[in-house]
Parts: sequence; C-alpha cells; structure tokens
Amino acid sequence: MLKIISGKYRNQIIPTAKNIKYRPSTDKLKEAIFSILTSGEFTGNKLFNENTHILDLFAGSGSLAFESLSRGAGFATLIDIDTSSLKIAEGFAKSLNIKNNVNFVNINALNLPKANKAFDLVFIDPPYYKDIVPKVMKSLINNNWFKDGTIIVIEMAKLDYYVLDENIEILREKLYGKSKLLVLKKRHCKETLLRGSISPLSPRGLTQWVLPVHATMPCEEKL
Repeated sequence: MLKIISGKYRNQIIPTAKNIKYRPSTDKLKEAIFSILTSGEFTGNKLFNENTHILDLFAGSGSLAFESLSRGAGFATLIDIDTSSLKIAEGFAKSLNIKNNVNFVNINALNLPKANKAFDLVFIDPPYYKDIVPKVMKSLINNNWFKDGTIIVIEMAKLDYYVLDENIEILREKLYGKSKLLVLKKRHCKETLLRGSISPLSPRGLTQWVLPVHATMPCEEKL
C-alpha cells in the first residue's frame, strides 16, 4: 500500500492498478528521496513551489509526482505506457481536486518527442536490469526535456550503471538494499563540474569518479 508521506495530502492512499506490471517505489525509498530533496544543498532552493514543473517518467501510480504536488509543486506530467495505470492516477488527481495541475501522457518513455517545455524536477524509475537509464537520459537530453539546473532523480538496480552524459553532474548516490538512488543536475553552461563522472560497476555497486574534481567541461553552443 502506497501513501503520500507529507504535505497537504499527507496519508492519502495512492491507488494502484490490479496485477500491476511495474515496480512502485516503496514508501521507505520515497521517504529517502524526499529527505534528500528537502535538505542540504536543496534547502534554500525551495524546490517545491507553485512554479515547479515535475516530470514523472515510468510513472505507474504517479506516487512521486503526487508526493511532489502534496509538498507544494505546482504542476506535474506523468508519462507511462500503461493506460490503466494512468487512468487510475487521473482518477486520484480528480479526487484531490488537482486534475488541472496534472498532465497524463500515454507513450513509451523510450520514444520521447521533442519537449514543449523543460522541467524543473525529473523522476526516472524504470524497470530494473534492462539497461534503460542510459537510453532514456540520451532521449531526454536530445529532445530538450531538461534545462540548466534541472534536478534528476533516478532509481535503478544496485548493479545497474549509468555513465554520466556531458553536462550532467552527480549530487548524491545512495544504496538501499537492491536499489541505487542517483540525484543528478543538468549543469549551467560553463559551470564547474564539482563531482566528476561515473564509470561502470565498482565494488558494492557504488560508482566511481573518472573526471578530476573541479574539472570544467564546455557546454555545446545553443543554436
């Protein structure tokens, strides 16, 4: 059973489709995600405000999007290939009286079109062990779903890996059982890269830096 942890919709039960084919984030892992996003370097940024646009990719029940809206985010877009899950999520949004703040898109997240707008916070929670994250990140970058400063939260299997794309910085990495959580940021052009890049598997499923600290990588010039 999934529920909203904090905010104005706290303790609301999030409905899920019967015989679900997806793996929803547990409340424990979701709590860890939002603990990170509301502390440390994010404290002064007020990430969740009425102007914040959330993208929940492989949304399923929309648990991460609804948690964000409960905490003050203004708008959310849920993308999932499963129609029944999106219909249930739409019904839940209606019950919370926030249907006008949520956009539901029934497409394959691996075949994203050009974005009409870029997002402030992006959640990526794909099926494990399918090498999906690198493909999705390439698609999001190439189709302009990110802007400078976008925060990206990725949940993946502990033994899966992702080699950072250019101008993507890693802020946090945590292991939770069989899951690995990455918090990334789309860097501003000419911004100093503080934490380096990621190589494939290292001991215990953790990643390794392969760029020196404070290395600077130029952004591609915008057309």
